[in-house]
Amino acid sequence: MFRLSLPLLAAVAALAACRTPAPAPTPFALESGQRFAVTQIEGQPAPADVTLEVVEAGRLAGQGPCNRWFANFNQDGAILRIGPAGATRMACLDEARMDAENGFFAALEDVDGITAGDGDEVALTKAGKPRITLRAAP
Repeated sequence: MFRLSLPLLAAVAALAACRTPAPAPTPFALESGQRFAVTQIEGQPAPADVTLEVVEAGRLAGQGPCNRWFANFNQDGAILRIGPAGATRMACLDEARMDAENGFFAALEDVDGITAGDGDEVALTKAGKPRITLRAAP
């Protein structure tokens, strides 16, 4: 009898674990004056000095890997949409930085959400997966 009960107990415990829902991500509100350092783009470390700033309601700007940039955004809770980015046209002689910039702009336009991360981190997401990771800057 004991041998039958132990496997049954293990099966019930496994089923209970499967039914535990994952915690919902915490939305993050973008507000005028917030400044962030971009720490990752598509899971890769971002080049130094890449930034994102909330200039005013509905307007972002910052420094990309090569050029200054700007874009409009709409946010409704955890849903975030960023319009096409405009940018200066400075020469970027480093091919890796240019690739990072193209990836950054593509990721900005592709995000559909925003969540608070650990500590002072914020994730711009697509289907719940981080596309761009930010860290609050002074």
